[in-house]
Amino acid sequence: METPASPKLRPSRDRIIAVAMVTLAALLASGWIMRERQWATDLAESREDLRQTLHRLQTLSASTDQIRSAYIQRKAELENTRKKLESATARTQEDSRGKTPSSGVATEKPKDIAAVASLMEKISQAKLPAWAAVEKSPTAVRVLPGVGVPAGNEGFSAFGSLASLLTGLDSTSMLELIGRAEPGNDAWETAQERAHRLLSSAEKSLKGQTGRIRLRIEVVKGPRMEWRILPADATPSANPEAKPTHK
Repeated sequence: METPASPKLRPSRDRIIAVAMVTLAALLASGWIMRERQWATDLAESREDLRQTLHRLQTLSASTDQIRSAYIQRKAELENTRKKLESATARTQEDSRGKTPSSGVATEKPKDIAAVASLMEKISQAKLPAWAAVEKSPTAVRVLPGVGVPAGNEGFSAFGSLASLLTGLDSTSMLELIGRAEPGNDAWETAQERAHRLLSSAEKSLKGQTGRIRLRIEVVKGPRMEWRILPADATPSANPEAKPTHK
């Protein structure tokens, strides 16, 4: 006896629809999750970009503040420098105004030069000792101890005794007698002693008539004794390389 064949099981239509709907829902859920993740990633990146932008803004703001502070400081320094320059210019102008009378002295320079040249000519014709050296400066004629001047006190006596010869060169000129000592211990006392020896010898040579002689005492490097003959009405000036020292 033959058994009848069993019919093939076929999925029902409802079951197919249900499976399709579940699959579609799963796809939609997966897509939604991926979209949410992408949104979260984009949001995180946006926040990071915003944080970096804010950091750059803060850095730029700090740099701007530093630049502003440096500018203000530089401006203040320039203002102070300008004020100092204006003050120095004002002082220079005041000094130049105060020294305007010296222009009269400048106009007298040709006269002084001619007077010094005349004195130089006269002293060149005088019978000075062989050891006496003569130099001409812009404002005076200098007589200095040269080679062969006597040593010790004899040298001071001989140099001071030139007073009678020098005063006879020109009746209107002024004479400066200078005693010097180089800087050091007891230099001032040494310079005073030399100056007094020179003056004593000059007084003996002129028999006390020393009204035209001006005594100077200096503690500087240079000749230990010097005669300086200045033209009439000339302002006595110190040696440009030697300033007198006073106690």
